[in-house]
Amino acid sequence: MSLIASEQAVSRELNAGETLLWTGRPDPVRSMRSSLGHFVFGVVWTAFIINAIVVSHSGNRGESGLGRLFGMYGLIFDLFFVPFILAGVWLLSHPLLTYRFALNTIYAITNKRVLIISSGRNKKVCTYFTDSINMLERTDHANGTGTVAFNRDSDGDSHSVDAEFVGIPDARVVEELIQKTFDAPR
Repeated sequence: MSLIASEQAVSRELNAGETLLWTGRPDPVRSMRSSLGHFVFGVVWTAFIINAIVVSHSGNRGESGLGRLFGMYGLIFDLFFVPFILAGVWLLSHPLLTYRFALNTIYAITNKRVLIISSGRNKKVCTYFTDSINMLERTDHANGTGTVAFNRDSDGDSHSVDAEFVGIPDARVVEELIQKTFDAPR
């Protein structure tokens, strides 16, 4: 999605009297790299499950009748492994899913709020209003991109909801824009 398309998608979310100050997108490669731990664990997990299936089928399968369905090596035993295989597939595909999610995410700052818009099968809009942002944290990466994290109080208790703009160019400029617009602390 181009910058113009991003701004159009954000402009559909603007309220009356709201001005768009900045839009950006996460770096999909950085997002994908952050989930490589899932992939590595998925390789180990899936290898273990496949090994368990092979070992369970390498024994004597001389069972007959109901033993083939309910016995130690029967169909019911094979179905036991299905959720574990699906978990392995999810772990192995997590970096690609994260990459795709990043491609469909738009960050925006307006004069009244911060938006994170994610599209896909469903559209999700997370809104952070100016009076609820109570912390900013910036991380600069070697490739010139950075991450700006912020949180808000959910309802006044000690629990907070965190959000971040991941892998954005000129993170310092974005942090300063949030501070200037919302008088947010650093």
